[in-house]
Amino acid sequence: MGDTLRDRIGGNGRIKQILGSPLVAQRHYDELFIRVLCRHPTKEESGALRNLVGEAVKDQSVYEDIFWSLLNSTEFTFNH
Repeated sequence: MGDTLRDRIGGNGRIKQILGSPLVAQRHYDELFIRVLCRHPTKEESGALRNLVGEAVKDQSVYEDIFWSLLNSTEFTFNH
């Protein structure tokens, strides 16, 4: 993702708000999925995200990358 898109996705946007809330990581994943795909992640997707994020649960760039990946998913393309 280029600097222009990173600024738009990161900035003071929704991801910063999500990370600033007292929610656990699973709720962060739910928020991203609902916002982009209008659904909760499956158990398999949640497990994959937990493995991907690991100890970086407060790293904004990780969630920006997840958000970007969801926006580029086939599911998003077909639904929007």
